[in-house]
Amino acid sequence: MLVVKPKLQAAFADIIGIFEILGSFMIGAVSYSSVQASFGSKTEEISRVNEQTSAGTENLNADATQTSSKQTISTLASQLADSASRAEARDKMLSRSELADKANSLLDQILGDAYQANKAKYNNEVPKTDDPELLARAKQATEFVTSSDRGSRSVKNPFGSLSREQLSNIIYDDSGNYTINERRAAYYESDDREQAWRVKVAAQAMDEYNRTGKMTNFFSSVLDHFKELPTIEQAQYPKDYASDLESKISRDFNYRTHQAEGKSENPMNLIEMLLSSNPEVAKQSDSLLPAAQSNKSTAAGVGRALMLSRLFGTENNGVEPPVISGVNGMDLNHIGMSPLNFLTTSDRALLSDMYDYAHQQSADLQNVDHLAFALGNYRQSNNGRAIYNFNNGNNFDFEGHLRTVSFNEKDTATASRILNSDAINSTRLDQGFLRYTLDPGNGALSNTSDFEFMEQMVIKFSDTGAEQISLPSKFSSFSGRSPSESSVFTLSKEVLNPNPASTFKPQIINDNGKWIVLDPAALGGNSLEQTVAQQKIKSAVSLNEQVISAFFGNDKGISEVSTSSGLLSLLGKVGKAKVL
Repeated sequence: MLVVKPKLQAAFADIIGIFEILGSFMIGAVSYSSVQASFGSKTEEISRVNEQTSAGTENLNADATQTSSKQTISTLASQLADSASRAEARDKMLSRSELADKANSLLDQILGDAYQANKAKYNNEVPKTDDPELLARAKQATEFVTSSDRGSRSVKNPFGSLSREQLSNIIYDDSGNYTINERRAAYYESDDREQAWRVKVAAQAMDEYNRTGKMTNFFSSVLDHFKELPTIEQAQYPKDYASDLESKISRDFNYRTHQAEGKSENPMNLIEMLLSSNPEVAKQSDSLLPAAQSNKSTAAGVGRALMLSRLFGTENNGVEPPVISGVNGMDLNHIGMSPLNFLTTSDRALLSDMYDYAHQQSADLQNVDHLAFALGNYRQSNNGRAIYNFNNGNNFDFEGHLRTVSFNEKDTATASRILNSDAINSTRLDQGFLRYTLDPGNGALSNTSDFEFMEQMVIKFSDTGAEQISLPSKFSSFSGRSPSESSVFTLSKEVLNPNPASTFKPQIINDNGKWIVLDPAALGGNSLEQTVAQQKIKSAVSLNEQVISAFFGNDKGISEVSTSSGLLSLLGKVGKAKVL
């Protein structure tokens, strides 16, 4: 769930622009207008985090003033010490996977369906004590949770002054030392701080990319943050989460140039390593082979080594990752992955040959890189089935004019030559991919590869390829294509959308923290509280994912952030979504 401060709204103006190009005026059940409103409300919420954090135990109700400050601190400190001891024993006793399962079970108690079903019971829960401090704190926690669930933060959180580790110890303490609503209130405070950190790190990531084309400092910040999390929270992340980040930091990848600038990233080093240690390549390179066959095998090894280095890096010691099916490539478990992981075995073999050929011809290897990414995106989207065609007749501008997109004159001519050539019938480059990406409704806004270089590859790796001896010298440098500069948009003269975005009227609005129903039918028979809660859960789950997906999936340079699992997978909240 991404929260945007005012100073970031200018940066997100580019995101909104991309939404308009894509026709994505809806984010789940949230309208384009609601997204902007959500950014504003989230900003107000985050601005209160520091206030809550510094509030301290004076947030307790007036009923608690009967107890001295010294006694208040002593009682809370005693409870926290007990919780810390239980957490330490639990973390030592359980394995990582067992701890993750335990965490999910404990979160269900305070955030899941069971909580909603027993909410009235939990709102009336009181500690089994006569201690006025504990009674007052439990009462305030319930008032805070109830207020927050209704979209207001008029009541202060009684745990606003605690550390992240202390909050975690309360959240996951099911000993009965705390009421359910106290644990829920502790979760809210912890989550607020997580969102505040994400706002900061997201801004830093965008700034880093804009200045350098890299995300290395971002990965370092995420890794540092992860290492500071309590053990039970770390257990909820993938097992290789930290090592994956360390690999990305070491690789120091530049997403503008598609070059790894970190340690041990010289392709020739990888070539030498593969030729000397990889059983398959070493066998081919055996000195007993005839010279011509040895040279051919070595060339094949060079192409494969370049493919592995440039597409997958050297973090796996030259071993490529397994092929992932694109059938579910766009679901939440896969959308943050690099599209390169979805390249088939035959795709990778062909790209190895392309790298070898381009290397021999002194061509800029970025030409092959971008073609590989385009092919990978096609595979990840289930061979294009999961991505709608922009020219499907359902894209309208704000006023309701139908929008269509086409290639510019140069790309149109190149696409036509490829699609009508004899080579397309025998080329090793997937014909389905070619017909998909050379359709402007699919490729105009996403494909950054040079169509003329693609044409050369179609010919070279076809039955007529023997006739092609060399590449034109212009491919010694990479030009590529910019979707924003190479695409031509057309608007219909008539207004064809009967319900254009300009006529959108919200059914439920938020006025200074209070929800107002403009159309009772919008509640669908539910209470206002249930409707708002459901709406916010949907927003929490989908807003960050879809904004970042739209932003990083449709820009020439930054789209390859997915190579590093993307901001989506790195910042995606582990555990349960909070109802604000």
